[in-house]
Amino acid sequence: MHQFGSTVVKQSGNDVFTYKINRTSDELLGDEIIGLDANVLVDIVESGEFKKDLIEEVRIGTLALVTTSVALGEARSVLIKKRNYDFDKATNSLSVILKEFNIKKIEHTASGNLLAFEWFDKVKERMYFKKFNTVLNDFKIIANLYLNAKITIFMTEDQNLEKAMTLLKNPVHVRIVGEASHLNEFQIKRFFKQSFKGKSKGGRKYWKRR
Repeated sequence: MHQFGSTVVKQSGNDVFTYKINRTSDELLGDEIIGLDANVLVDIVESGEFKKDLIEEVRIGTLALVTTSVALGEARSVLIKKRNYDFDKATNSLSVILKEFNIKKIEHTASGNLLAFEWFDKVKERMYFKKFNTVLNDFKIIANLYLNAKITIFMTEDQNLEKAMTLLKNPVHVRIVGEASHLNEFQIKRFFKQSFKGKSKGGRKYWKRR
């Protein structure tokens, strides 16, 4: 049995943090299924450069792109409340990227939502959350993606969510994607160049700080 590693890069302001994902040969699964969270969907809609670089990377060795109905609803809400889209424009913009990149929408299940509540119960006494409903919805999205298949989940940086996932010690393979609104064109290219260098397939191990 051999050990493999891949590098994950997180952009925070002007700082770039590197994490190492370690996995053994018996954990390598072949083509990946990539799950997209709400804010990643927003960035695909909003940033042509982000969309181009992200999709170029995930198309190599990627079996499918998926998201959830709740993630789409949250993405639409962000576009309306924070990016000044009206309801129809937000809905249509998300529909366009679903068709353009053949992103499959999965519905949330009772078992996925139950897992999210279990995660939430484990961390709510150990962490302070300003918006409980937002965190619970994030857990629901991740849990439903996690149960759907051997999925790598792309999510934007969120310190509370990262801390919660670390406390849970879940075997979820996550890549942190810097929000496009916080990155200029050069930083986006730098981010993807570093983040996906030496990309390995499969596995669902959460990152460890290097």
